[in-house]
Amino acid sequence: MIASRYHWKRSIEKTLPVVQEFLRGRAPSFVYGGPVRELPIFTFHAVGGGFRDDLERLARGGYRTVGAEELTGYARGTWTPSDKDVALTFDDGLRSLADVAAPLLAEFGMRAVAFVVTELVPDETRNQLVGWRELKLWVSRGVLEVGAHSAYHHHVPVAPHIIGFVTPKTDTDFAADVPVPRVSGSRLVRLGEPIFVGRPRYTALKAYRPDPAGIERVAVAVDREGPGFFARPKWRRELKELASVCGEYESPSDVEDAICGDMQTAVRRVRERCPNRAASHLCFPWYARNARADRLAGESGIEVTYGGITVNRARSPRVLRRLPPDFMWRLPGPGRICL
Repeated sequence: MIASRYHWKRSIEKTLPVVQEFLRGRAPSFVYGGPVRELPIFTFHAVGGGFRDDLERLARGGYRTVGAEELTGYARGTWTPSDKDVALTFDDGLRSLADVAAPLLAEFGMRAVAFVVTELVPDETRNQLVGWRELKLWVSRGVLEVGAHSAYHHHVPVAPHIIGFVTPKTDTDFAADVPVPRVSGSRLVRLGEPIFVGRPRYTALKAYRPDPAGIERVAVAVDREGPGFFARPKWRRELKELASVCGEYESPSDVEDAICGDMQTAVRRVRERCPNRAASHLCFPWYARNARADRLAGESGIEVTYGGITVNRARSPRVLRRLPPDFMWRLPGPGRICL
């Protein structure tokens, strides 16, 4: 369980940048009724039947979807898009990518770039994630290209302040609204573990490394009873009394080594499991990036990086700006929705 104020904070962090860019006039010109002056790159996650409407909208407007080769040229300044070129991207590698999006893209003769959390992708599609076999199939058909969305998409603890505890109701998935921080993205969490204040791995100033012995002490207390422990009326008080966890912070070199290691692992895995033109493209999890992350991406051999709507290409030309899918309906052409 995580304190509700952190859920509210996360909700604001997700929506505020889009609202601010729109109100300050920094969204693309077509959003305000003008022409298309930069390549619109739209971001999707899970999709349903409404994705057909999106593709029909593009088809009626005469738009063409571009892929990794054009996006690479665009980032390098060697390719100039027309006002009818758009790019579609998918984050997280969710099951609907193979079940819904790819078949519809094939039907409309369109394509997209999918960014997957490489170390979590199963061999075969299961639960919520699409598998490597299905990804390779759609790549071979020219419908998808696959890039990296980090190795683990994880948050790291950034302070010793505890904001909650892992209960049977805690979402420990990598894409949880308020992720459970892990110093190591591969580490499983246990019931009863304290949840620390966290930030995305790529932009955290430095991670806080809690003493494993302290974490173990709290988790063992819950293990004895299992999920029934949380039926106690004062379980929070009991865990707080046990959760006096010490720790230390990473050094600056530790931080950069961890970020580079994550990026390099992600790109290497795509090249091994699904070779394709977008294998050296990286999408920042949660659109979280800064000058250090941009630099380390270049040092890690990343060819093109992707952020969110707040990217300023004049300052970071190698980072491509991406837009919410709703903005697609502001493109010029039949079906355009007015402000």
